[in-house]
Amino acid sequence: MSSYHVHLIQARHNEDLIQLLGPDSREFPDWVITATFYSALHYLEAGLNNNIRILHSHLCKLRNEPLHYTRQRLLRLHYSLQAYQSYRDLYDASIRSRYLYDLVRRQDLLSGYVHHTTQELKHFYYTDLDSIRREFGFRNPYP
Repeated sequence: MSSYHVHLIQARHNEDLIQLLGPDSREFPDWVITATFYSALHYLEAGLNNNIRILHSHLCKLRNEPLHYTRQRLLRLHYSLQAYQSYRDLYDASIRSRYLYDLVRRQDLLSGYVHHTTQELKHFYYTDLDSIRREFGFRNPYP
């Protein structure tokens, strides 16, 4: 199975979890954010696989560059500003959610898994993830 299909299957699998929990879940917002980010990451990798100049972020990684930063660099250089900003917002939110740390303020969060509002959770899913999907030509699998 090609890398394209593997990443697409994983992206949609992560979206299944988001639908199960609810995109605006107040009980598990940390998991909604994490699944939304990783869904975006896999849509991004599937999309990169269709770009003959890139194929996969691993192939474009600079020495000593974290792979997450490689993906951001590729988005910034080759795709829309909206897609780049959406991916960055999802990445930052996932860091806050998973590690209870705010990268911008460089401080620990006391209530990390309830840090985001319901409206922000909806924005991550319905706006930011959709921006990544659209950038690479993927339709939202959910009505």
